[in-house]
Amino acid sequence: MGTNGITKLWSHDFWRICIANFMLSVSLYMLWPILPIWMMSYYGATPLQAGGIMALFGVALFILGPTFSYLVDTYKRKYICLLAILIVTAVTGGFWVAGGLLFAAILRIVQGMMYGMALMASGSTLVIDIAQSPRRTEANNAFSWFGRFGLSIGPLAGLLLYESYQIKYVFIISCLLGLLSFICIAFIKIPFRAPLCPPMFSKDRFWLSNGWLMFINLLLISIPTGILLATIHSYVFYGILMLGFWFSILAIKFVFTDADMRSEIVSGLIIYGSAMLLQITHNKEVAFYTSALFVGLGIGLIVPRILVFFIKLSEHCERGAANTSEAFGWELGISIGFFIGYFLISNQSAFAAYGIVLIFLIIAMFLYLAVTHPWYLKHKIR
Repeated sequence: MGTNGITKLWSHDFWRICIANFMLSVSLYMLWPILPIWMMSYYGATPLQAGGIMALFGVALFILGPTFSYLVDTYKRKYICLLAILIVTAVTGGFWVAGGLLFAAILRIVQGMMYGMALMASGSTLVIDIAQSPRRTEANNAFSWFGRFGLSIGPLAGLLLYESYQIKYVFIISCLLGLLSFICIAFIKIPFRAPLCPPMFSKDRFWLSNGWLMFINLLLISIPTGILLATIHSYVFYGILMLGFWFSILAIKFVFTDADMRSEIVSGLIIYGSAMLLQITHNKEVAFYTSALFVGLGIGLIVPRILVFFIKLSEHCERGAANTSEAFGWELGISIGFFIGYFLISNQSAFAAYGIVLIFLIIAMFLYLAVTHPWYLKHKIR
């Protein structure tokens, strides 16, 4: 306990699990812009094939979902997380020696399955085990922020390594980060919990039925982000995107403290949409980099609030399912958007990406204000 009886959140173990999430996220996101280039260069993949193989990751996240609860309640949760991270890291190294596109597709599916397992075991289980009940929403939000920074630092690192050194160093650094994530989790001390006997298949810790509409709205926001990830290969863009994330943290703390619940999502969508309008109407470098700042600020305002909404739509025993639903919705949308982006590239229509992103964001705004938020107010539990 901290001073005044307030439970301490930032223990050594909580720092370790957050840093582990950050390193695993960077390890994977640095592959997003590089793996398609590698597949097209080394195996002659078309842009559509490369984008399709990358998108398998988001679909594969859900394959083991119904077994999550059984695995973490039957076996030691930390060991499940460690095994998943180890396989994710091994698969990353496997890409370098893959014997063709079919093998690369299989590896991408395995990587998605195991990342889903690692994300569920860490963010939806171990974080809840480590944090005391009064601080769990804060803990979930902090943990997710460490992963969110991977969206900017990962592509930034991957593109810098690719442009400055050989492509093999992207795979080497990605594997090293995965191993460091493994080490961080290995040193975490988890309170003892007696094994349970849950059913082998269930939606517990995997899918929040009460959050289905929020999930759809989240997809409409993460799909545009995936499109940008596929079509923008500038490491400077991702560096400025990270700066936008930092501004959003300051804005949440000092501007939106007592604001209406809708304000962060609405403001974030307006800022994100403004970035696309800036790109469409001003074909200049300054507009390109200003839009990166706006995209980071917009995403940073939207996604943490959506996570809180997922949690408030859940019963106390469904907190893990709320976290997994939000995390998987984000990653699935990124994967779908990435495929759309490479579809545009294959048709030499990448210039249309900003307009398509803007359309998605307008639909997301309309759905949120007209349907999702009123539905949320009616169905929230907490």
